[in-house]
Amino acid sequence: MIRHCTEAGLPEPEFAVSDGSQTIIRRVRGGEESSGKSSGKSSGLILDMIRRQPEITIPEMAEALGKSTRAIEMQLAKLRKSGKVQRVGPAKGGRWEITEGGDK
Repeated sequence: MIRHCTEAGLPEPEFAVSDGSQTIIRRVRGGEESSGKSSGKSSGLILDMIRRQPEITIPEMAEALGKSTRAIEMQLAKLRKSGKVQRVGPAKGGRWEITEGGDK
């Protein structure tokens, strides 16, 4: 988790143990609720993660960005529709490729 946050340029999570329970606190940039206007930033971060690790999974992206898997799926659908990324190979074991439209 720490590695994914660092790779995405996010603050490292905090870990605490009390009464035998482990608590993980993830901080997001800005510390505010999403207004829905950050999809451009999310798309850029997703493209950066794919450039560094083409085999990255949607759950790994979601964890690194502090978003739901559904939010990542929707961003990837937009990136696919705009021709910026494509999935190569099977759902399990495949990889992401950035196409010419994503190299801008």
